[in-house]
Amino acid sequence: MGAFDTHFKLYLPSEDDIEIDNAIKFYKIGQHVEVVAVFDTTMSRQVHCGDKLLKINNYPVRDYIRKNMQKVVGSSAGTREGKVIQRMLSLTGASRDSVLTLSFVNVRGDTFSLKLKLNPKKRVVIL
Repeated sequence: MGAFDTHFKLYLPSEDDIEIDNAIKFYKIGQHVEVVAVFDTTMSRQVHCGDKLLKINNYPVRDYIRKNMQKVVGSSAGTREGKVIQRMLSLTGASRDSVLTLSFVNVRGDTFSLKLKLNPKKRVVIL
């Protein structure tokens, strides 16, 4: 590992390269998929770190992960599962006209839903 190892080539992306395609980041903690970051200020009023994702368009998250494992490449099932979870919203195949309904349970045990739509720049908008 030295100066010629390409793994150590780092660069700072320009403003045009930075785009958050998912306003919410998820991570599997135990048997649940939880919110670990919310990048949208409007959405952060409703969705918080620690909220558990239950369903996407009334489809249970566990089933959704299993269905989408073959859509990603990874050296192990755990790697593929992680990629599916991180790209949860983009893997739904949602077009600009599609509405996604995400169902959550918060840390107090209350359930709630959030309706989202992709705008023309493929960024998430709350309805």
